[in-house]
Amino acid sequence: GMENRDISAALFLVFVSMIHQNFMPRSSGCIYGQILALNAMFADFARQASDAGHFEMKAVYTRMAFKAQNQSRASIETLANIKNPRQTVITNQANISNGPQQVNNSLARDSHADGNL
Repeated sequence: GMENRDISAALFLVFVSMIHQNFMPRSSGCIYGQILALNAMFADFARQASDAGHFEMKAVYTRMAFKAQNQSRASIETLANIKNPRQTVITNQANISNGPQQVNNSLARDSHADGNL
């Protein structure tokens, strides 16, 4: 059967082809490639952790696998933010009260600047 590396390489070629045919922006294609590489690294480190004889090496490979997995997650989040940017809402301050309220929206004066301590 096909190994992880073969599948990753085939998917990478599909993404490169999509970029060259203008079906996908370069920035997205680059991030897709990064996700594929990180997922391949995760699988490879996880396999090495499983095959490792010493506990210390199992721990090292497991940490590396989780780091690659976390970077992949971050790359997926970045891609999602590129595709669906968050909308920023900028509003003026609303001062709502059910009774007496003092609102001071001006800058506070520095008492030390006046020479008062």
